[in-house]
Amino acid sequence: MFNKTLKMAAFGLLTVMSIASASESNFKQGEIVELEGKSAKVYVGTANSIVKGQLLQINRLLATNSVLEGDPLYSYQEVGEVLVNDITKVQYINVKITQGNLKLGDKVRINN
Repeated sequence: MFNKTLKMAAFGLLTVMSIASASESNFKQGEIVELEGKSAKVYVGTANSIVKGQLLQINRLLATNSVLEGDPLYSYQEVGEVLVNDITKVQYINVKITQGNLKLGDKVRINN
């Protein structure tokens, strides 16, 4: 009986997690791996859906400063934008920073 209840609870949790991740599946992420002045190199895994001149949003995991029960303590928040200069290899793109003070490890939102 306990084992069956535990399995049902785990299944319910996985279902909720998959629904939550499905809402975020309309984009993929890259990560800033090099910074030099107003230029950066971004690891994207595959650059198939990226074109030169495309404007991309930069996000960073930051504290939400919310003390309300049920609110997340951290969330990805927009900290800048970059413009795609060129695709150097299949997994990397070079970008020009157009807005924000970026850091290594910041996430690049790539809309499909």
